[in-house]
Amino acid sequence: MKRFIVSAAVAALALAFAGSALASYTPKLVVSQAGTKTTIHVTIAKEDDATLKLTIYAPASAPATLTQAPGTPIGTVTAQVNAKAISPDAILPLTGIVQVTDGTAAPLQQAATQCTATATHAATWLLVLSAAGQTLQVPAWVDPTAGAETAFGSGKLTVCLPSPDIPQSAGGAAFGAKLLDVNFTVDGIFGASTAPLATWPAVFTPYVPGTATPNPAGTVLALAI
Repeated sequence: MKRFIVSAAVAALALAFAGSALASYTPKLVVSQAGTKTTIHVTIAKEDDATLKLTIYAPASAPATLTQAPGTPIGTVTAQVNAKAISPDAILPLTGIVQVTDGTAAPLQQAATQCTATATHAATWLLVLSAAGQTLQVPAWVDPTAGAETAFGSGKLTVCLPSPDIPQSAGGAAFGAKLLDVNFTVDGIFGASTAPLATWPAVFTPYVPGTATPNPAGTVLALAI
């Protein structure tokens, strides 16, 4: 019989979110590594609340290399969204690339501050996605962990998404896009894990249903092993 033993730090994080994890908002995370490539796959049920923010932690056994120059393509991405502005049941597929970008640009620093409360990050990535003749750019901020967060891994990737329930002109998502699935692979970023059991915790925070209001009480943990 095989048994999984999760580190005390990750177990503590799981317990911290155990109460809210019983709610209907239940994102799922799968992480796999093959050679120099790392694939991160997030799925969220269509019936669940819209996602505001997600933070994925890389284990200490898979440290990240974040020295790539702006403009460097580092991977590929596919996604599916519920395009609520088109139809309540419209599912829109997106495809594109992941590339490093200049995080010092003013619009990106403003977005970073709104998402992470910090303008400057070790690396800024763009998920450049195409759908229905339009290009969407989703920024992701990548940093080594510090302080108490080092208990959960060596680095973290943070993404914030606009609400699908307000007009795009008011800061809402293009197409009224509500994330259902994103699967991206980056190459040469995360080292191959040397641990017999590598855990990738992720913390997800939704919006209050039908609004652009954050719902911190709905925050949940997903754990990839």
